[in-house]
Amino acid sequence: MLGAIDASEFLFGDDVRKYLDEMWNRFIKLGAANAMMQDGPTPESRRANVEAQSRLCSEITLFYYEGSDVFAPYMRMEHRLRPPLKKRRQRPQPKKA
Repeated sequence: MLGAIDASEFLFGDDVRKYLDEMWNRFIKLGAANAMMQDGPTPESRRANVEAQSRLCSEITLFYYEGSDVFAPYMRMEHRLRPPLKKRRQRPQPKKA
């Protein structure tokens, strides 16, 4: 995933790179919350990590709603094709022997 984030700056604008960096940070925090949820020293700390895990999962899921708005300006095919040729070229016929 980091390779795709690094390459994004060449394909998209800074807004996409920033969005992907934020998403990556959410995944890092979610991994930490998952690890601490099981090994937390107190029930309160475990509960806090469960809440963090839930919040981060909700934020990550927002990608399915926010992502299209972030990427759409770069994915539209709004350029026009050149008009078709007025007369189509005919393929040469092979000579008969």
